[in-house]
Amino acid sequence: HLMKHITQDCLHVEALCKFGCGARYPRHVLRIHERDKCVNRPIEVRIEGVQEMMVEQLDDIESKYEKEIASLKEFLKEQEKKHLKLTSEHEKEEKELASLKVMLKEQEIKYNQISSQHKEEILSLKNDIRKQGEEIMELKIQLKQQILSTVNNTNTVTQTLELLDIPQWHLPLLVSTNNIPPCVFTMNSFSEHKALGDVWYSAPFHSGIDGYKLCLGVYANGDNTGKGTHISLYVILMKGENDMALTWPFRGSVTILILNWRDDTGHIQGVVNFDEYTPKEWCKRIFEGERATNGRGKHRFISHNALNYNPENKTEFLYNDSVCFKVLKVVVSSQ
Repeated sequence: HLMKHITQDCLHVEALCKFGCGARYPRHVLRIHERDKCVNRPIEVRIEGVQEMMVEQLDDIESKYEKEIASLKEFLKEQEKKHLKLTSEHEKEEKELASLKVMLKEQEIKYNQISSQHKEEILSLKNDIRKQGEEIMELKIQLKQQILSTVNNTNTVTQTLELLDIPQWHLPLLVSTNNIPPCVFTMNSFSEHKALGDVWYSAPFHSGIDGYKLCLGVYANGDNTGKGTHISLYVILMKGENDMALTWPFRGSVTILILNWRDDTGHIQGVVNFDEYTPKEWCKRIFEGERATNGRGKHRFISHNALNYNPENKTEFLYNDSVCFKVLKVVVSSQ
């Protein structure tokens, strides 16, 4: 057996190439030589060798990529599972969203039904509140007109006005007969003056003790560029008792307010200047007649649209067909 092993089977024993090329190699190397390298090997051996090499290379390739293919297959399975899970969750979310939309629609229908049911009631309440506010305001104004018949003391009048929540500027209307500013003048029957398009003159006032005598001239329906859209207001010089001692022409400024019936704020203020640009006829001494034919002022003092009650600004300049003007001060310029 040993001899047979040595002479036939042992891979480490050298042997001659069987194709007669004279090469001598150990048997395990000789096989490769005879298959791939021997110059004398027959064509069929060469073909067989190429085939064996291709088979070995294919086996190597299959062995090399078999694990990667298996890994890819496993990865694809995991991705498919995730996709199925996401699809299921998406379908669930879509169902929940559809359910929420239905609930929202139902709530919207209920809200519209409630809103429709109570809309008229809310509007009615708002109108009632507004009317009650107007009635309260009218009662306050009526009460202030009766105060003098029951109260003669000015301090008591002030306290009473505070209790009635009547703006303090109403006090001069009740207790002041002083014609030196500040003083207040009320234009009654406003709508009548507006319809007639005439001019309303206030009572006279003076720039100071022994000062210039003046009055307000008001066009309810406007004059010049304010006609039909605004109140026009002018300061007009009058013939006074002290004119001989005064300097002419009159130079100075008059500050006037249109008063807000609703509050102590929100009055509209304007300043009328008698300066070097004022026509002489408007600022010279009056010798004939009671007053000058024209005055200095503003054609567009306040628009008609701004006169009525404005709940947002809490202003109302026309109340009970009356408008109040306050001459705040008269400043006489040195000449």
